[in-house]
Amino acid sequence: MCETLACPAAQPCVLPKCPIVPVPRRHTFATEAIRAGVDVETVSKTLGHFSVGFTLDVYGHVTQEMKEEAARRIQTAIDRRMG
Repeated sequence: MCETLACPAAQPCVLPKCPIVPVPRRHTFATEAIRAGVDVETVSKTLGHFSVGFTLDVYGHVTQEMKEEAARRIQTAIDRRMG
């Protein structure tokens, strides 16, 4: 069982004092980390996933978006050189 930690705010609340992150925050963290260029292995280990493959299965859409953006940038660079 996790210990609890009192909030320093004026209104009392209790927060878990354990490394559990709500799913939406984990998803946002992972998505933004991958978009920022953090390698998937580091993201996977940070999230405690059992394999990088699992991380890619869950967040593969981000790497696909990154591939598409890279292709657009490369095409733009080629178009500029070709005049």
